[in-house]
Amino acid sequence: MKEESILLPSAEVSLGSEEYIDPEDGLIHCSKCGDAKQMILENSCRISKTVRISCSCEQEMQKRQTQMQQEQERCTRIEILRSNGIPDELYRNYTFDSDPGVIPEILIAKGYADNFEQLEGSGTGLIFWGGIGTGKTYLAACIANALIDREISVKMTSISRISNAMAGLFSEDRNRYLDSLNDCRLLIIDDLGVERNTEYSLEQIFCVIDSRYRTGRPMLLTTNLPLDHLESPRDLEHARIYSRILERCTPVKINGPDLRQQNAERRFHEVSKLLGAEKHRSQYH
Repeated sequence: MKEESILLPSAEVSLGSEEYIDPEDGLIHCSKCGDAKQMILENSCRISKTVRISCSCEQEMQKRQTQMQQEQERCTRIEILRSNGIPDELYRNYTFDSDPGVIPEILIAKGYADNFEQLEGSGTGLIFWGGIGTGKTYLAACIANALIDREISVKMTSISRISNAMAGLFSEDRNRYLDSLNDCRLLIIDDLGVERNTEYSLEQIFCVIDSRYRTGRPMLLTTNLPLDHLESPRDLEHARIYSRILERCTPVKINGPDLRQQNAERRFHEVSKLLGAEKHRSQYH
């Protein structure tokens, strides 16, 4: 005799506003997509039980909710990377999309960011050199933000910040500080060359550069120093710093105009116009 399944009595069915019971199978269906929202499971004792399942509509909604949660988590990670990696809030707003259109070398900077994973393997970095206010820091910050948007860790600091941080540190604390700089995948150091020409100050900078050099990880620097100054340093202390930088970092001259002067002129005209003093400009110079 054929063994028959035993269907356990189900609890009273409660239908949602967009659900109905299909008379053909007796199961709850979605009135939007028509999929069954129930299925019958049978165990080894041939006892059947009706259980709830997701229809196409619910699966799509669950997928969207998961994607939204993942995107929120990604944005949170990026925000943490940006706040930890770029201490100056102003620089967090510098992006390639905000390009003022006067820096020809922005294509080089963008190319570096776009191909960073490939260049990272060889420890290849950049050194932006050129006159004051030409956009070197702007381009460095654009690269930093572009990489952080891809969840690539970046640390952007400056020579003066490094000097202040390392002042008075003992050996153990100094090593911890150097480790914190080397944890990131790209280290950006702004304003090379403004350090004091003292034995102690140069030794601090050397420790940072040499420590990063030995990790094999890339670094990006900006400087107002001319390239021949970097290639032919005047003493051994500078030579051992610059030689490590130039071995790993490709020099890129930034030829743009003085953006700071342009911004100052623009703000002067805006304020003068607002105060009705445009015609008296000469007395403010």
